[in-house]
Amino acid sequence: MKVNSDDMAPLWALLPGELEDVPLRGRTLLMDVLRQLDAAELRGVLTAPEDSCAPKRIRNYVLSYLAREGLVGGAAPSRDPEEVAEAIDVLELCLKRHRDTEGNADAGLLVPVVPGPPPLPDGMVFGLEHRQAIDARLLDLATSASTPQVRVGMLAYLLVTRSGLCSMPLIAAALGALAENVPVAGTDTMIWVTIDAETNGQAQSRRVFLDPATLASWTVTREFIEQQLKGHGRREGRKRATHLVRSGLDALWCAAFDVRPPARWANHLMHATAAEVQLDSVPLIAGYARGTVIASSWDEVQWRRLLGCETPAKAAKAGRRVESESSLTRYEQPEEELAVAFPADADDFLIRLRTVLSRPDSRRADVLSDLDDLAAAEPLGSTRRALVGWLRELAVARKGYKPARLSTLRYYQSTLGTRLLGILPRRLEALSGEDLIDLFEEIVDTAPTEQVARRLRNLLRRFHAYCVKQDHRIAPDLKLGVSSGGAQPVSAWHLTQPEYRDALRYLGRVPALDEPDRLAAQVFLTLAYRFGLRRAEILGLTLADVYGGNADCDLEIRSNSSRSLKTASARRRLPLSLLEVDERKALSRLVEPQHERIRSEARNASALLGPHATEAESKARRTAHIRQQLAHSFLFLKEEDLATPVAAIANHRLPNHVVRAIRYVTGDKQLHLHHLRHAFCTRNVLGVLHEGLPEAAWRALPAFIQDMKDEADAFHAAVFAHVGRRARRGTIVGIAAGHNSEAVTLRHYVHGLDLMLHAVLVAARPWQRRTREADASRSAAPDLNHQQARLVSALFGKSTQTRPADGEGLRWMLRQALKRGVNAHILAQRDSTRSSAHVPSPAWTLEQPELAKAPGKPATLVQRNAMRVLLRHLDIGFTANTAVAAHAFETLASNLAKNGWARLRGQQARVLRDDFDRAFGPALKLEYRVPHSQAGRRVREEPSARQLDAWLAKDEARIDVRIADPTAEPGAERQHASLTVAWTLRAVQAWQAGVHVC
Repeated sequence: MKVNSDDMAPLWALLPGELEDVPLRGRTLLMDVLRQLDAAELRGVLTAPEDSCAPKRIRNYVLSYLAREGLVGGAAPSRDPEEVAEAIDVLELCLKRHRDTEGNADAGLLVPVVPGPPPLPDGMVFGLEHRQAIDARLLDLATSASTPQVRVGMLAYLLVTRSGLCSMPLIAAALGALAENVPVAGTDTMIWVTIDAETNGQAQSRRVFLDPATLASWTVTREFIEQQLKGHGRREGRKRATHLVRSGLDALWCAAFDVRPPARWANHLMHATAAEVQLDSVPLIAGYARGTVIASSWDEVQWRRLLGCETPAKAAKAGRRVESESSLTRYEQPEEELAVAFPADADDFLIRLRTVLSRPDSRRADVLSDLDDLAAAEPLGSTRRALVGWLRELAVARKGYKPARLSTLRYYQSTLGTRLLGILPRRLEALSGEDLIDLFEEIVDTAPTEQVARRLRNLLRRFHAYCVKQDHRIAPDLKLGVSSGGAQPVSAWHLTQPEYRDALRYLGRVPALDEPDRLAAQVFLTLAYRFGLRRAEILGLTLADVYGGNADCDLEIRSNSSRSLKTASARRRLPLSLLEVDERKALSRLVEPQHERIRSEARNASALLGPHATEAESKARRTAHIRQQLAHSFLFLKEEDLATPVAAIANHRLPNHVVRAIRYVTGDKQLHLHHLRHAFCTRNVLGVLHEGLPEAAWRALPAFIQDMKDEADAFHAAVFAHVGRRARRGTIVGIAAGHNSEAVTLRHYVHGLDLMLHAVLVAARPWQRRTREADASRSAAPDLNHQQARLVSALFGKSTQTRPADGEGLRWMLRQALKRGVNAHILAQRDSTRSSAHVPSPAWTLEQPELAKAPGKPATLVQRNAMRVLLRHLDIGFTANTAVAAHAFETLASNLAKNGWARLRGQQARVLRDDFDRAFGPALKLEYRVPHSQAGRRVREEPSARQLDAWLAKDEARIDVRIADPTAEPGAERQHASLTVAWTLRAVQAWQAGVHVC
């Protein structure tokens, strides 16, 4: 059906008139763009075909216009990228609000299908067309590539189009990693290498995924690249690598088309690839491909654990360092935020310090004396005293150092001193290592230029060294990164939701804690995981901040008598509806005893008014008393802690138990509390990206990424994140984390954008062979499709008919690379078909015919979950303490009866109890009962500790022992998987006996 364009409202008139959540400048820019499109291109051609996909066409028109006018992309875009991103946000919001029930756009927003090529900028069309032509000739080019320059050009081309390196510094960094023979690691489904790059003056470490053709080209080009870059320094090597990339791409063009390459064709190629990524996904991922969005990658050990690979104690660090790095953020902080974050000029301490340092060098002795007086007036352990002491140390002569000039000290005070006092807490003893990294990043974030940022990093390192030397309790084991290149190490770890639930169960069984403290530890972990709160923010919560866990209320983070907030951005409100029902109930149980105490005190306070007080007066007194007590009663701090709240927060034992729990369930000793903030930011950014990814890309992601979707959707729905879902998804997450800028969130707390980019590129150019569902279920390792297999064989110099065996695609590739000198690692992956060194996999146990008729075989979902949890805890115990765990397991498994109990003598049970606690801790619990013949009756409840000790003291006494269901709630009257536990022990015993080999 045709629609008369004269009767239709212009596109810009369809923007919502008043939207409180729409940025004004983004809305203004979008209105200007739509007016221009309406006048220049869309007038007279607006139609509404019934089968049109209007929202996508409108979005493509707007993006094309922005690129064609030079508003986005290129070396120097004419508009602020954030302003353009806000305009795209507004466009997405408009399309969403004008969508009807069938998912189509409103008729007034439809854009017709115009005959001819899509309305893309000339440079983008040029890059896409010639990329398609080169893709069609890749096999011929691989077969006839006679010069090293052509092979380098093919590698650079594949790195751009298949690995998403759409920036020359990124490609040069990849060649530098190739010349250094950086380790290449891979599994059955993906291959990657970690590179260190610097874009726009800021360093980052990112994981680059290589498809089969790229790995083959990487392998055959290694020797030539190594010869060309050998002997050059880092900076000179990157320049040389950039020259190799450009000359190689020119040689590839000549080999493909036999003509002279056009000017800037490499830039057109990178721009077209990034634009295609943006059209296929979201601008955030395209910005990461261009290098304008910097986000740290997961640490290599953490990454392998998330993939389910075997992670040795020291993972693949041969040849170079693999821990993740990222530059500290640089952004312009608004003046109103500076006024809140930093002490005002009227601050008495700063005025006195500035006055002391303003004296000439001839009066240095007086300056030192006044600095001593200024430091003595401040309490021990305070930030002010540490600052004055550090400046005084610089002002005196030391071994190997000349005393600093007073003008230098004035510069240090103005550059760093004001920021230290405004961002660090008043007392340094409240800081942990992870908190200190976070605070130092906030300080460097305030630098207006990269030069100032580097100076701040150096000064912070010197200040930290002074505080450690003076024993100010400021994280002595913390190692700050070097400042060359603007790099700062980022501790990129993660905690998945299943691991979080296992940690909750672990905390519910810690014998060192009583029942109230176990509940408090579980609530502490919940608040850290669900909201990404800092340690001090959680411990400083009052009852007025949590509202008893009411789902209709908000959790408030604000200053109080126990702790202050870092900046104005740290004050925030978060919806308690993010907590699950059980978590809200746990919070309510923790709060209820104090609520009852406050209500009782309020009734007593109203009774003191006397018998003549009216009901209104009594109610007013009760209300005032309750409000006062709620504001001064703390969720975790006790009354005796309120005398020294800062020390109480620093020395509180709950965080230590939480850290011990998450380390136990993950087996990773490097996890700490601050990584829960990383997990919060990562899952709420990556999890919501599924809306903008192709379906094939989302299916290609690992399971732990897909599991983030539901939690991220719930978070964004709860905080009404309508704007920012497409282009700037870190905004609302950064606000929830209390960051001054979303750049802080993306660079330091969001990990895994490299994986999202890889999924988008694989969805556009799949290299796997399509198989039927039945074939796919037999092997988790995908095979190369016919085209990729021929291309890889040609690159390796083999016959194009050579193909790897079925199920050996990427592993065959890694073996070929290893034969040719590449530092390749084939990782053993833990999945449902593989077993560890100590226990079998769940799939193996279920497939054994000898175990099929044994009592207790898992038949329900609850029983299978119990089997998986038990196998995981057994594996952790065997890995941590093999000999003790093996002895305890053998004692228990060899005496199992059909009813799931093992009957032992008292001496055996004593040894078993000690070994079991040492090997498996509170994660697995033993249950006991006295046999009928000895007690005269059946013991239905576990004997008390005193009764148990008395019975075990009898060496020849008999007692029944079994492992409790690890998934049962504490205090449960019935265990639904008790026989499944015994069945699992028999399966592990059969597997360890070597009868069956996985």
